[in-house]
Amino acid sequence: MHAGSRLKIALTLMLGSSIALAQGGNDGIEQRLSMKFPVSVVNAEGGFVKQGALLTLKKSGMHAAIARGCGNEYKDGKLGLVGFSRVQCSPANYMQNGVRKFVMGESFYLTGIQIKDTVYLSLLSEPKNDMNYKADLKLYIGKGASITYEQAEQMISQIFTIGAAQAPQQAPVAESRPARRDDDGPRIAPPPPPPPPPAETPKVQLGMTPEQVVGILGQPTTMADAGPAKKFYTYPRMKIVFVDGKVADFQ
Repeated sequence: MHAGSRLKIALTLMLGSSIALAQGGNDGIEQRLSMKFPVSVVNAEGGFVKQGALLTLKKSGMHAAIARGCGNEYKDGKLGLVGFSRVQCSPANYMQNGVRKFVMGESFYLTGIQIKDTVYLSLLSEPKNDMNYKADLKLYIGKGASITYEQAEQMISQIFTIGAAQAPQQAPVAESRPARRDDDGPRIAPPPPPPPPPAETPKVQLGMTPEQVVGILGQPTTMADAGPAKKFYTYPRMKIVFVDGKVADFQ
């Protein structure tokens, strides 16, 4: 084998080992962060299969949206929009894209942790007007800087206060009673069961058609068109935005 061929093989093996070590290190950081900040599991319908730690903002400025979410970055001690989200989630598009700016004291559930060139977090807000908002957060480590668990954990703790993971509810333990004897006296009929709870009132949800909304709320006070695909229905206590014939936002 020529010396050049042996050199190529050696370099290839070294490069593969370096990549494997880097990937293993990233997996280890993700695993340790997931233990420190338990991740929530959410199904396709947006319901919680498992609720992890609740992260409460220490800083204002996190942007989140109902449908696509907003991209945020934490850099130099501040939260700000990043990439295309600077336009999509800007104040001018709050209503159109269902965007909300979250402030200190409001909370999110962590739904994902990913280590690439830096640390990326996926977040889902606590319900606001029966709606959950999505956000992505990039932690700016520094160009060319290596990522460590300690650095990532410190930056997350600068942004959030960590609440305890939500424990699943357990059924109450039945109270044990002594067996009844025949000479204990006359039997008393048990009280009738409580009446069933009233049926839940239908609520307006994203994706509904104008006909479904009118079926729930009745005819709107005013209707306005904002182009060929966008309409506004105004009610005494609610304003609904339709895009392409479906509910895109309501307040």
